[in-house]
Amino acid sequence: GNQLKEKILISACLLGTPCRYDGRSKPSEKLNTLNDLYELIPVCPEVLGGLSTPRLPCEIQNGRVIRSDGKDMTEFYKRGAEIALEIAKKLTTGRLICFDKDTDALTFAKTRLSEHLDKITFINTNQIF
Repeated sequence: GNQLKEKILISACLLGTPCRYDGRSKPSEKLNTLNDLYELIPVCPEVLGGLSTPRLPCEIQNGRVIRSDGKDMTEFYKRGAEIALEIAKKLTTGRLICFDKDTDALTFAKTRLSEHLDKITFINTNQIF
């Protein structure tokens, strides 16, 4: 039938948008399976937070997001996560799914978004399925 699909916010780079730090995308054919079942809504928290593409890579260090040249980029990541969450909160159904192989990054996100964990699924991998 013509039922409304549940919505899932998912990283835009996984849907083919070239918004990763290296200016590339990381499309996953396996997402086609999800696309049959859900309405996939692309979001890139880094770009939503004000970062450009391409950009220098970042990693979590002592609870802060630090760029490879040493600059603290935490506020950009925080803003991007908050905007993605605002999008998720507007959904009447569905959730935000966060993939990251960096355990520190997921812990950081869970802490920042602790009041909204009912709308978010955290997955500790960069591999889909």
